[in-house]
Amino acid sequence: MDVLVGCSTGINKIYNIHKKTPTGLYGALNTTSELNVMTFGWNSVENNEDYVFYGYSNGILKYWNQKEKQLIGEIDYGQSIKAIHPLNNDKLLVALENGLVDVKTLTAPITTQLTPMNLPTLNKKKSPAAATSAVGKNNKSKQVTAEPVNTQSFSLNVATNLSGFAMNPSNDKFAFGGKDVNLTIWDLEKQVKTYSAKFKHDFLNLQEPVSINVVKYMNDDKILIGSGFRIKAYDLRSKTNRSSFLDVSFSKHPIQSIQYTNQKEHYFYASDSIGKVFCYDVRTSRQVGSFKDCTGSVKDIAIHPTLPLLATVGLDRHLRVYNLDNRKMLHKIFLKQRLSCVLFSKEEPTNEIAIEEEEIWKNLDENKNRINDDDDNNEGNDKKSISIKVTDNMDSDDDIEDGDDDNDVEFPMGADSDDSDFDLGNSDDDNISVKKENKDDSDDSDDDSDEDEKPKRKTPAKSNLRNNNNNNNKGKNNKGKNNSSTKKTSQVLKKKFAGLKKRK
Repeated sequence: MDVLVGCSTGINKIYNIHKKTPTGLYGALNTTSELNVMTFGWNSVENNEDYVFYGYSNGILKYWNQKEKQLIGEIDYGQSIKAIHPLNNDKLLVALENGLVDVKTLTAPITTQLTPMNLPTLNKKKSPAAATSAVGKNNKSKQVTAEPVNTQSFSLNVATNLSGFAMNPSNDKFAFGGKDVNLTIWDLEKQVKTYSAKFKHDFLNLQEPVSINVVKYMNDDKILIGSGFRIKAYDLRSKTNRSSFLDVSFSKHPIQSIQYTNQKEHYFYASDSIGKVFCYDVRTSRQVGSFKDCTGSVKDIAIHPTLPLLATVGLDRHLRVYNLDNRKMLHKIFLKQRLSCVLFSKEEPTNEIAIEEEEIWKNLDENKNRINDDDDNNEGNDKKSISIKVTDNMDSDDDIEDGDDDNDVEFPMGADSDDSDFDLGNSDDDNISVKKENKDDSDDSDDDSDEDEKPKRKTPAKSNLRNNNNNNNKGKNNKGKNNSSTKKTSQVLKKKFAGLKKRK
């Protein structure tokens, strides 16, 4: 999933939060202007998220193909751009700081060029509806028809200054406000004002100061505004009551951004200039929770269209992504530049990521099973029985070498044998079990002739020697010997056999 981030210096970045890697970088460094607004292209265009509009404080509007990293075109409006909204029928609405709302119809194809059609621009301040006035000496009524409205390319002088601007979800009305400019709503098709909000007076019966920075539609009937340090909500369906039904003292610092999503229809999210990001309940007018770790001014907030994700950017140069449900921070990325705007792409995590994760877990399980199989094989090898044959006439000082003897003693040393039967680490002779091999009468007659022959010992397996060495370490620590493990095993066996012989 990609997140588009606009830097205040003109550099634009694309970051994939699932792969945790940057996937795009384009734009040109410009320190003379700052980025004010960023939005995707027309919804009627296929893959509209590949096309992005950028509006700057010097009045330059740029249209980029972010997939190809190519600048399609730009328009100079001469005033700081406060809002950009692509409309239907290849129209583009741009709101400027001086209160001018400009609508242009662009020539096709809009995906490869940004050229306005050569149409006359009409400035309208009054309703174009037919007006009737009484003129003449006899006060005879004369009907005067207003100039027809140009809906293809026009500009509206709606205010002296403009700071907050928003289009309703139906794209047929727009709302705005500013310094000493109260909330006002205009009909875009009729080009006439349809609503004007009213601020309540304080306890001294004085009107509150008006300084609207942010305007955000909840739906076609309700709207949120950030005025100074307070957030207000209005119900546009009421024709008699133009006062706000919600009035929240948000912060002691100016409000920077307000966001609303249909995923949480009773909540809205707002940020201020010192790093506070809060969630409020519209029904109770109370704070529900906050999003931690933000520092500095939080310039913009974005919410994913379908997933419960919220992203913030600000002057601390970090992109943060939170979970809307528990308000925990999921990602924190340092992007080196002062950030002004952020946009979520509509795409969700692809199946490729899930497949990669499944392959990783599958490989881990296979490696684990392979290790377990190897361990089982080693245990099977360790369980092989080993017998050591010792003659009765063997002295304690004799070396153990390969040889044959008829009358010998066999010691079982298998892994399945009981430790009480044979314990090399224990000096007590009673813990040793000895098995005498019964020989035939013919073999007994040859005992004298074979006295000088040396005994034969079967070589134990490596795994059992390793086990014996571990048991012998106890005797090594007690007696302080530093000999090798193999030599030490032979010495211990000699002593055991010598003690056995004396007991006999």
